[in-house]
Amino acid sequence: MSPCGIHWDEIDEDVSFESFAYEEPEPLNPIARAFKAMPFINVSQFARMIKIPQSVMASYIAGRKIPSEDRKREIEAALHQLGDKLKTISL
Repeated sequence: MSPCGIHWDEIDEDVSFESFAYEEPEPLNPIARAFKAMPFINVSQFARMIKIPQSVMASYIAGRKIPSEDRKREIEAALHQLGDKLKTISL
């Protein structure tokens, strides 16, 4: 054991103490943040609802593709519509 971690002899591996406290970094892109904040939204169904391929929506969320400003507004409007629909539910 060292001040920085431990050595696992059986597999000849060093493990840092820092690795035990790993936290996933906050996504930088706003679309990823929105869907991370609401993991209960089915991304495939959402993409179908706004008539774009699921793979394109996934690429926006992953940051592999950057949506146009029009597409961002379309996604935002659809999220707001979803919220409006949820507000109409009476139990």
